[in-house]
Amino acid sequence: MTVPDRVREAALREAKDAAVREAMGRLSPGTVHALRAAAKLRNSTPEEVLREELRDYVASQIPYVDVEGIIRNMAGIFYTAGYAVGTLKGWISRDEDS
Repeated sequence: MTVPDRVREAALREAKDAAVREAMGRLSPGTVHALRAAAKLRNSTPEEVLREELRDYVASQIPYVDVEGIIRNMAGIFYTAGYAVGTLKGWISRDEDS
């Protein structure tokens, strides 16, 4: 890992920590109490519990993408395109030979 990568990672970590601190400051007392209780159960900090819950919430909101299906569909298209390009190249080379 290069020095700029380390600096970037440190800056990101600091920004994330600042965002979590800001979010914690905006929570209601009941929510903070619930986070503290969950943190005790998980042997973690309330901030880490909040990060995990937010990460899980965001992950649940992102739709599933069938990457394998996309690749399968693209394979047929690329095969057809490759055949067409190969055919055109053959025609062009035959025309140049004539």
